[in-house]
Order: sequence, then structure tokens, then C-alpha cells
Amino acid sequence: MPQLILMRHAKAANGSRDFKRPLSRTGREQANAQAGPLSARAAHIDLVLVSAAERTMQTLEGLKSGGLQVGEVRSSEELYGAGWHDLLAMLREVPSSTGTVLVVGHEPTMSITSAMLASEDSPGYGELRAGFPTATAAIGTLPEWRTLEEGGLTLSEVLRVAI
Repeated sequence: MPQLILMRHAKAANGSRDFKRPLSRTGREQANAQAGPLSARAAHIDLVLVSAAERTMQTLEGLKSGGLQVGEVRSSEELYGAGWHDLLAMLREVPSSTGTVLVVGHEPTMSITSAMLASEDSPGYGELRAGFPTATAAIGTLPEWRTLEEGGLTLSEVLRVAI
């Protein structure tokens, strides 16, 4: 069964233009710390969809340096400003042979997408009410990519890092 991980980028530094904002020291620590819990739930990420913004790219690098094993990486400027419907369309284009997809994106898209895709009777659905702070990842399974729809994700859990 395909697995989807929706992750908000780690904590960004203040200051520079939004697209170019790097991770803060805390953000680098968050990304590195989230690698272990994600690896325990997905031995290998087949496809990563990552916003082309500096902080999302650095979040992915932190995950990888923390030990997360990833295959194909697709960096997308479209993901930077995407709404949940846009992200849903991207996910429906994922090849059917793809097992696990990690999306590293921005708020409010990550929390909205998680809430819209998760079925209300999912084990992890109630965890969404606690918010979606930086470096949070929502993990779930779905029947197939091309037919993914609102309420079609069985959300197993929401992982948060405390740094």
C-alpha cells in the first residue's frame, strides 16, 4: 500500500527574502532529529517532492545527513506557492509503482493537505488538532496515487520534534 509523508520544513532563520530564507540552527537540528523517526517508519523514500525554497531544500539535506534514505528527488518552484488542490494534483501524477513519497513543503499547505486528505476515522486524525509546527510530519497510507481524494488517506500518526 503506498505511503505518504507530508512534512513542514524545519525552523527558518529570520530576515532575508522569504524564498531564500535558510534554516536556523534550531531548524538544522530539527531536520536532523526527524530523520530517525521517519527512517523507522519508512526504510526508504522512493520519491521526494520538495519546494525549491532554500529552507525546504536544507530540511531535506538535514534529513539525509541524519540517515534518511531517499531515491528520486524532484525540486519544484510550483510547490512553494501550491495550495492543497495543487499538491493533490501533483500526487495523483505519481507513478503507481512508487511506494513511499515524502513531500517537504510549507504552511499552511502541509497542515491543510493533511487535514483534507486524512479520513476522519484515521488513528492519527485527532493529532492534527495539536497544530503543525516546523519539522512536523504526517504519515499515512492510501489505496493508489491516481485516485487519491479528500478523505482517502489513512493517517497513522503525526510526528513532531521537540528541540
